[in-house]
Amino acid sequence: MLGPGRAPTRGTGTGGRARGWRVEALATFAYCLASAVVWVMNAEAYLVVAATTMSTPDLVLALAASTGQVAGKMLFYLLGLGAVKNAWLQRKAVAKGRFVDWMRRLADWCREHPTRAFGVVALSAVVGLPPIAATSALAGTLRMRWWVFALTAWAGRFVRFLAVLQVPGLFGYDGPV
Repeated sequence: MLGPGRAPTRGTGTGGRARGWRVEALATFAYCLASAVVWVMNAEAYLVVAATTMSTPDLVLALAASTGQVAGKMLFYLLGLGAVKNAWLQRKAVAKGRFVDWMRRLADWCREHPTRAFGVVALSAVVGLPPIAATSALAGTLRMRWWVFALTAWAGRFVRFLAVLQVPGLFGYDGPV
């Protein structure tokens, strides 16, 4: 227990919290896994709330979130590869409007030099443009090696989510009380 005048800091829970951070990490993994497929579930919004309510260290939350997201995005990769046949997922992965032409040009550009797909996936995972779901399907379509896709997307998502977890600190928030 903290004494008077001692401010709590994120991720410095006492021994009684040892099981708590594991549960929080598992919940973060599960939420981000679901958010990879169900687009109304926003992983970034969840992580901002997690940063203000959970005492789990940022690195652990970012690790759990990025692992869950990439596990879910592997479904879109497998769709692009043709290994999964699911009408609902195929509708979600299909681009609409002017975005279709842009994604076709991007696919053609990546086919010219296969290493470009790596850069597109990395950019998409960190910045979010093009959307990671579309990029995941594109990586499968381009026959990018699954482990290259997974590691690249994971590293990019880890960086993105670690940055998102820092947002409350930018506004002076130091962690749950």
